[in-house]
Amino acid sequence: MTEHAFHGRREDQRMLTGKGRYTSDFNFPGQLYAAFVRADRASAVLAVVGVINVPIIHYSVQWWTTLHQPASVTKMDKPSIALVMLI
Repeated sequence: MTEHAFHGRREDQRMLTGKGRYTSDFNFPGQLYAAFVRADRASAVLAVVGVINVPIIHYSVQWWTTLHQPASVTKMDKPSIALVMLI
């Protein structure tokens, strides 16, 4: 049985000793920064409004279809209106 030495990665020593460099460590002239702000309350309000809108949209579509006649020309069946009206 032979012994194998683990050499590790090249950056291990720097990271373990606190000398590692990260992208936040670099400062270039004209460098742009980004900040992310969480909007928990706004997300919750939009979710509630969306959930409330689902039944409203469902019933409004049902109501709309009761007001109008169904399709007169379909791809599967023959037309339910006179052919002279289609020409």
